Amino acid sequence: IEQAMAAARGTLQLATAGQIDAGKAAEIQSAAINVFGLRAEDAGKVADMLAAAANGSSASVESLGMSLQQVGSVASGFHAS
Repeated sequence: IEQAMAAARGTLQLATAGQIDAGKAAEIQSAAINVFGLRAEDAGKVADMLAAAANGSSASVESLGMSLQQVGSVASGFHAS
């Protein structure tokens, strides 16, 4: 239950940071977790990293999510994370 709560908290923080709905934030977060072979307990860290990347650049959380879908599996294949 603790892991689920941490993941949900991270999802809500990502949604707030990216000004997107929670469902889209969860989709982006889970895509990042799956592409890089992370665990559910990494959800909060993933959300923090995505939000920081969006805040530190001209990219939005949503565009980062789209980028992960397009190049994530290639990056994972090269063990780039």
